[in-house]
Order: sequence, then structure tokens, then C-alpha cells
Amino acid sequence: MNHDSIKKDLLELGARASLKGLNYTARAIELYHTGCRVTSDNGIYGIIAKENNDTQSRVERAIRHMIHEMHGRVGKEELMKRISGKYGIILYATDWEKPPSNSEFLAVIKLGIENKKN
Repeated sequence: MNHDSIKKDLLELGARASLKGLNYTARAIELYHTGCRVTSDNGIYGIIAKENNDTQSRVERAIRHMIHEMHGRVGKEELMKRISGKYGIILYATDWEKPPSNSEFLAVIKLGIENKKN
């Protein structure tokens, strides 16, 4: 699971390349795969913030913005269809009536990437 392949997957799902959250999300999925926790100073947001000379709240917000923007631009149904087609993960319409939280989205994509490898 490397940064470039994760970014490529996110772009195929409908993320915009111009968003800072794309790089942060790809890095978050890499870290999440290694067992890092999503929150806390030593968690994903803290690590990404230190690597990018940013704050944890800005990292969290950039990831959330990318998810919300993708959910709104691509649409809930299409996003779920793309995730299902790419990773074989079945999501139900009520699962993502609203945009998913950062941790929900990261977990689904991490699981999907791991499924794809097997």
C-alpha cells in the first residue's frame, strides 16, 4: 500500500487532484494501515501535521473537506457504486445518506485496498 497507488484510487473514486486533502487522505490511509490511531497527538492527524508543518485541525478539516466535496460532486449513489466496483465492498444506501466521517471513510478505503490485494 503506497501513497501513489492510494492517490490513484482516490482520484478514480472522484476526488479532485487540486485538494490538499487528497495527499493528507492518502497518507492517512497509509498510516492507518500500519496501525496508527486516527486521533491523538501521536495519531494520524498529528503525524501528518508534523510532516507538513500544519496543525492537526487543518489536517482533519482538509480530509473532511475532500470527503464532503467528493460525496457532493460524485453523489452518494455513484460513490458507493464506485467503491463497490473497485473493492467489492457492498455499502447500503442508508450507510452514507450524509457524507461519511473521516474515520468511516478511511476504514472503508483501507479495507477495500486490503481486499483488492487478496
